[in-house]
Amino acid sequence: MDETTIISLNIMEQLYSCMKSYVENYLIYRTIKRQTHNLVLVDVTEMSFLKEISDACFQMCFIYWCNVFGSKDRNNPIHWSNFDIDVEEFFDQMGMNQGEFDSYAKEVKEFRNKYIAHPDGYNNRIPFLDKANKAIFVLDSILKDCDDVLPFGTLRDYFEASYDKYDEIVCQIMVNCQRSSIID
Repeated sequence: MDETTIISLNIMEQLYSCMKSYVENYLIYRTIKRQTHNLVLVDVTEMSFLKEISDACFQMCFIYWCNVFGSKDRNNPIHWSNFDIDVEEFFDQMGMNQGEFDSYAKEVKEFRNKYIAHPDGYNNRIPFLDKANKAIFVLDSILKDCDDVLPFGTLRDYFEASYDKYDEIVCQIMVNCQRSSIID
């Protein structure tokens, strides 16, 4: 393997790692959010702890998404535009044109910049992550068709396979928290 191939594989690994981290943070965020509505915690401190974890994961979703779809400068080798993909296919699968996608990406970057990274009194609505999820899954699917490097199939497969597992883990943590509060 020549040096260029090694660098390209390293960048592809970074991209997949970032996209997988997005998916994992989204799973944790959604699971905690859903579970805290279904379970009454004994201690307000426990609820606060879980809320902080959920919020941190929610914010990390925006950071990871922007790593892939945010800034197009040369200092970001994992930006999606640096990969040889069919952009028309991407937008077709997204059900958006480039202008609509760019507008959504601008909202996400503004939220990341003005609320997460530098709290500047952000007053706009928080962007929904449904389009962000879809963009991650679509890009992954297109890249998967080009290069079969993921051992577990697509990130959508990983998401669907992990959804119940994350639910069980968070539920068990919450039950353990309740037990320790009762014992204390």
